[in-house]
Amino acid sequence: MKYTEEQLEQAFSSLLETEGYPYIHGKDVVRSSNQEVLLKDDLRSFLVKRYEDLEEIELESLNIKKILDEEPKGGGSQYLR
Repeated sequence: MKYTEEQLEQAFSSLLETEGYPYIHGKDVVRSSNQEVLLKDDLRSFLVKRYEDLEEIELESLNIKKILDEEPKGGGSQYLR
């Protein structure tokens, strides 16, 4: 029996859903362009949930757009080190 990419995708999606991660089809995701990988609103929501004492001014000072748009020298993200 052949295991197809579609079956793998379905199995992985089901696994994530059982772990509490909701599935949203890519066409239903709101973003400014199809080239946008990291969704800024999702990042902002995560930061607010993860760091409950984070203030609005701190969020603004992070300048999320700058972080997402910069391409560090040598590859990889300098912010994830």
